[in-house]
Amino acid sequence: MAKEKKLSLIGIVFLGLGSVIGSGFFLASGIVIQFAGPAAALGYLLGALLLYRIMTALGDLALAYPKRRTFRGYLQETLGPTAGYLTGWNSWLSNLVGMASEVVAMGIFTRLWAPGVPLWVFTTGYSLLAGLINLFGLNIVDRAEEFFSGLKILSLIGFTGLAAYLLATGRPAPGPLFSPAAFFPHGIGGLGQAMLIITFSFGVGAVGVTMGRTENPRRTVPLTVDLVTLGQAVLYVLPTLALLSLVPWQSVSTQVSPFVLALRRVGLGTVDTVFNAVILSSSLSLLVGSMFSGLAMMVSLGKAHEAPAFLGAHIKWHKLHLPALAVTVGALVAVAFTAFFLPSTAYGYVTSSAGFFSMLTWLNILVGQAALRARKDEGRLKALITGGLAALAIVVIAAFALRAPRERVAVAVPLAVLLVLLVIRLTVIYRKEKPLIRLREGFGRMLAGLFARRRTKI
Repeated sequence: MAKEKKLSLIGIVFLGLGSVIGSGFFLASGIVIQFAGPAAALGYLLGALLLYRIMTALGDLALAYPKRRTFRGYLQETLGPTAGYLTGWNSWLSNLVGMASEVVAMGIFTRLWAPGVPLWVFTTGYSLLAGLINLFGLNIVDRAEEFFSGLKILSLIGFTGLAAYLLATGRPAPGPLFSPAAFFPHGIGGLGQAMLIITFSFGVGAVGVTMGRTENPRRTVPLTVDLVTLGQAVLYVLPTLALLSLVPWQSVSTQVSPFVLALRRVGLGTVDTVFNAVILSSSLSLLVGSMFSGLAMMVSLGKAHEAPAFLGAHIKWHKLHLPALAVTVGALVAVAFTAFFLPSTAYGYVTSSAGFFSMLTWLNILVGQAALRARKDEGRLKALITGGLAALAIVVIAAFALRAPRERVAVAVPLAVLLVLLVIRLTVIYRKEKPLIRLREGFGRMLAGLFARRRTKI
């Protein structure tokens, strides 16, 4: 058996930054700015602070269970199989809705050149293209991922530098940004509503499965947490301020990338078109990688008999499980097809849903760490207090989201899906046993895990 390749600190940080920058920022920042105005920059800073607490919890779990490589594995260890089951499905659904958001955004980017083509044509086409690339060319995309990660990071740095240069050479800003009335045009409530989308922009997944793959995890993991959080904060906050210094926030929408809009208004020839091509290609790279991660989770659920068994079957092609690939691509096409029924609002719906799924993942990580820390004396009180505050912040963000009709749908649908999955877990998967007893045992184990002093054997 080949020895697993160890990753360097720089490699993990680079992966952690490049693997999350996509339409969640290049296009969804338009929704954030619509809700919050210039306070969007503050929202990304607050999101980074919340991300830091999630990352510390994830690092704690990664060090405690180095042989586990997924959120599902961590929750299985700390809270039991029912929590692991729900976390696994939440992870797959989050991945699915995130991919749908990506393909809708890619369709919007492409319509810059072909505005007469219906959006659903592009969303369907890009969904099938991602499946074909996973089927035939994953190795090529894997090698190209580092290139596209670097390209995305450099494009944001270049955009910020351009804005700074234009302001320094006399280009007037569209208006005052930092007076209270200008900075909070929709008040604190607007910023609160924007936070649901902001959580979608940040990411922990790629870092979570690579934290343990270092020569010295106990030294590298804390540094990874600090550098990835700081890097995401800088790459979101500064470009947002640069964007708002070039265009009035009222003109920003999701019909075109706000960054492309800003470059078009600056008037630098074809720079806006080149930037649009960069973010489109980067989104495709991110989409293909996300699909591969979703396949791995689906296969894992199938092998554990927590999804239909055929999804874990060994029908392989180029090391891929074909049934899981077919189901994932089919589900992506179905979700992305909302662009046919809601061509002007599809992106807002799928992105809001993806943001809520992300918050559920973050909440699961916090609960898992709480269960882990409850069994230890060292650092227990601090971890439980800060984790509780972070969990409260997530609940508050969800409450703010309920103020907007679109985001109410985004919150209600994932909760309904997860409730159905819980019922299936307790009635179908354990159909030979008494469902009420399983229900009591499942919740009892989850609660007991928070206070147990010894590791629960699953």
